[in-house]
Amino acid sequence: MAPALLRGKSIVEFGPGSGFNAVHTLQLEPARLLLVDGNPFGLDNCRELLTNTLHDMPRFSVNLDYILADFMEFATSERFDVVLCEGFLPLQLDPCAMLRRLASFTKPGGIVVCTCIDAVSYLPDLVRRACGQALVDPALPLQEQAAQIAPVFRSHFETLPNMSRPLNDWILDNVLHPFVGKLMSMHDAITALDDSFDVLGASPHFITDWRWYKDMTGSQSGINALARRAWMKNLHNFIDFSVILEERPEEENACLHDAAERFVACCFPFYESRAPQLLEDMAESVMFIADSVAGIGAPARSTAQKLRDAAQALRQSAQGKFPPHFGAFSTLFGRSQQYLSFVRIR
Repeated sequence: MAPALLRGKSIVEFGPGSGFNAVHTLQLEPARLLLVDGNPFGLDNCRELLTNTLHDMPRFSVNLDYILADFMEFATSERFDVVLCEGFLPLQLDPCAMLRRLASFTKPGGIVVCTCIDAVSYLPDLVRRACGQALVDPALPLQEQAAQIAPVFRSHFETLPNMSRPLNDWILDNVLHPFVGKLMSMHDAITALDDSFDVLGASPHFITDWRWYKDMTGSQSGINALARRAWMKNLHNFIDFSVILEERPEEENACLHDAAERFVACCFPFYESRAPQLLEDMAESVMFIADSVAGIGAPARSTAQKLRDAAQALRQSAQGKFPPHFGAFSTLFGRSQQYLSFVRIR
């Protein structure tokens, strides 16, 4: 979205955290900015940061408010030009229900932006979580668990570009903290808002729109169905951020998606039981995905090898090997979080 389009608009951000994204939003000079969060400490940090930001912008006037509230209990008669829901909807107990509620605060013609995570894009992270959970002593405090496996995952961490976080913090968030709730794919989000919203854009960009210009608006625009099909045709591109592959038939990626969902279905019981057989089941799903990706052709062979090494690491973890041999999997990171924007049509 062009920054000029936000100048003078009303914006609500749900879950601003410490407020660093809100600083950017504030600098775009909206007329109204409302920040809603259920964490009082985060909201206090956000208020302090934005107060300092405004001090450096003395000629700028904005109607700025903070509200401490649970997202599902927040209520107001106010409607906003832009609703921002970044980084928290996936992994909620019912992310689609929460998205529908928060999107309801959008004005007709306004925009809602959310982030999505699906089983394919999140698969490399989930493999690391599974291996990490298998390797640590759960009786230890979390910080000691992180220190225990820091040498194991250092090679993974060091392949991430522009990483400014400490290794142990990254391990706590991306390896040791088991996720709860449900994922929310782009397909899920589009379907959740289908009755009142049309897809506006996505990051990464993957929707190619060849509709005739007179068919691009109105109740029969078809953009949501087009976006769902484009997502499924490109789903294999979300598993490895380092390669970009051609579209492929939806039915082939539907099988890929099903295999990734089978992996996710093993995660919760494994976090509770640490049963080695579940790691073996996960490895089987990853091998199926590796074979599926290998079938795309030469450009995908490196990704397929990374996945085969991931399956091998899972099997070695199931056998108690410490540390497992990660091989090329150390460099595999998916496009785990994606952005979607919608415009309210009714």
